[in-house]
Amino acid sequence: MVLSSPLTPLPFHHHHYHPHIHLHQNAHSITKFNTFSCLNETPQPHHHDPPDLPLRNHNSKSTALLLQRLYHLPNPNPSHLQQHPDPHPSGHKAKLLERSLLRKRTPQFPGSISLESSSLTSLDDEDDEHRMIMRALEIRRKVTAEIFKEVMRTKGKFGITYATNLVETLTEFLDYVMVQAATMKLSPEFSSSTYNFRAKTVIEDSEVVPCIRWLKHNSLSYPQIGKLICLSKGDIGSIRRLALWLKSIHVKGRFIGVALVKAGDHFLERSNEELDEIVEYLESNGVRRDWMGCVMSRCPQLLSTV
Repeated sequence: MVLSSPLTPLPFHHHHYHPHIHLHQNAHSITKFNTFSCLNETPQPHHHDPPDLPLRNHNSKSTALLLQRLYHLPNPNPSHLQQHPDPHPSGHKAKLLERSLLRKRTPQFPGSISLESSSLTSLDDEDDEHRMIMRALEIRRKVTAEIFKEVMRTKGKFGITYATNLVETLTEFLDYVMVQAATMKLSPEFSSSTYNFRAKTVIEDSEVVPCIRWLKHNSLSYPQIGKLICLSKGDIGSIRRLALWLKSIHVKGRFIGVALVKAGDHFLERSNEELDEIVEYLESNGVRRDWMGCVMSRCPQLLSTV
């Protein structure tokens, strides 16, 4: 193999560069040769180059902005910007913002309704709202019934079965206890007390448990006791007062309960003076005093007339 001198050009068939051949060439000849060989050299594929990557697809907004900057377009095509409308309208965004700014709900009694959450929840119709309120009242009524049974067992020494059967007939009286316990919340004395404590206080102050014991002693069944307590509308003392009045006109034994139950819904609201006037009217029409108890036992509806 013959080495080429600096003045001897290489033939055109020498396409590949051999660095050991040009050790004695000056810088000018090396530059000239490299330029010539680069132009005439057939490019060889490089196996170590990475494969072609897929081009990134821009969305409509970024593409319009790029075209505006490169070609100084006055405004991008608005049709491209309207291809992707805002998935969240302004009203929905306002609700999300309001929901995110709400503070955490404070713990409440079981079955209560959160005012914060209900203000954001739009009910489809009034039936859903009514069912939600009735569900909350049912839970509160069950809690009140358990408190009532506990007072009957601890204060009245009643059995579990008797207390359970009697409480099932006291729905209206339990509602009265719920209302009174909620009203006590407004008093400074009970403002920080729990609902259970307030409901228990209402039951004990009404003296309904001693009245139940007394009515049971006079042979009244718990359906009769339950009806009388509901008719009293919280005035438990009226039951004992009228039962003693019936004894004064010679109504005896189990007929006291029958007379109390069948005398009418407004019988417990009458005073003793009004009832004495009814007895005097019957006496003036020929009814003997010693027969008055028998008459009232057979026809207690007379006590609700006039």
